[in-house]
Amino acid sequence: MTALPETVPTGSLPGARPAPLPDVEPEQSTVFERFLIGLFVVVPLLAVAAAAWMAWGWGLGWRDALIAAIFYVVSGMGISMGFHRYFTHSSFKATRPLRVALAIAGSMAIEGPLLTWVADHRRHHKYSDREGDPHSPWRFGNDSKAVIKGLLYAHVGWLFDPNRTSQQKFCPDLLADPTIRRVSRAFPLWAAVSLLGPALIGGLWTMSWWGAVTAFFWATLVRVCLLHHVTWSINSVCHTFGKDEPSGQGPNLFGIFGRPLASEPSFKYSAGMKAAAPGKVWDDKLLDAWLTDTQTVAPGNAMTYFEGDEARRQKIIAYLRTLH
Repeated sequence: MTALPETVPTGSLPGARPAPLPDVEPEQSTVFERFLIGLFVVVPLLAVAAAAWMAWGWGLGWRDALIAAIFYVVSGMGISMGFHRYFTHSSFKATRPLRVALAIAGSMAIEGPLLTWVADHRRHHKYSDREGDPHSPWRFGNDSKAVIKGLLYAHVGWLFDPNRTSQQKFCPDLLADPTIRRVSRAFPLWAAVSLLGPALIGGLWTMSWWGAVTAFFWATLVRVCLLHHVTWSINSVCHTFGKDEPSGQGPNLFGIFGRPLASEPSFKYSAGMKAAAPGKVWDDKLLDAWLTDTQTVAPGNAMTYFEGDEARRQKIIAYLRTLH
C-alpha cells in the first residue's frame, strides 16, 4: 500500500487540473473518541491537584521519582525530538531502528497517534495563527476576553474539535512507510505501556501493591499531566505572548544571508535539499520562495512552510537580516 497523491482528480476531461486535497478528512471523530480525550485530560489533572495532599500524607519516594523521571525523559524526547523535529520537520537523518524507537517513545507521551500528531502540526505550520491553524489562540479576536478564550482553546479546547486533519495531504511521506503506519495504528498498545509500565516496575521493585499504586500515581498520572501541559503551552502561551515577534526562527539561522543552501556542516540534509542546493545562496528571493512554499525550492523535502501572506514573509526575512 502506498500513500495517496497530494491531489485528487476533478474529472475525466482531458487536461483537467487535479484539485487539491481538503485540509480535513470527510469523516469526523466519534463522541467516544472525544470522551477518551477528555478522560486523559481530566484524570491526570486531578492527580496533580491531589499531589500536594499525597506528598504530605505519604511522601514522594525516590523510586517513584526515578521511574517518573525516566518515563518523562523518554516520552518527552519522543515528542520533541521524534514527533516534532524528526517526523514533522525531517531535521536530521535516523536509522530505521532509531526511527521506530522515536515513533514508539513519542506515542508514549499519549498525545495521539504519530500520523495524527504530525498531520496536525504540519497543518499548524501551513496556517500558523491564521484561519486553518488547528490550535491558534487568535481565532476569536484580539480583545482581552477573546484572547483568554483563545488561550484556553489553543491549550486544550482544540483537542475536542471533531474535524480530523487530512493525513493524505499533510503526511503522505509517512503514510508511504508501512512500518510507521503500523506503529501509529498500535498507539493504544504504546499508551498502555506508558500508563501501566510505571505501576508494574514500581510493584516489582518493592514487591508490593502499594509500590504499584504510588508509582502509578507519580510516574503515570502526574508525569503524563506535566508533559501534556508543557507541550500544550507551546500551542497556547508561546503563541499568545510575544505575538509581534516572528515565530519559528531559531539560532541556527544566524548569518543565513549569503550562505550556500544546505551548507551547514552539522546538519544532515534530505535528498531533496541536496539536489536543490547547487548554485543557490540564501538571499531575499530564495527565502521568500522557501517561506511561500518549501516544495518549490526543494521538492520532496518534508519541511512545511506555506506562508501566503507577503507582509508576514517580509517581516520574517527582515528579522533574519538582523541575525549576524
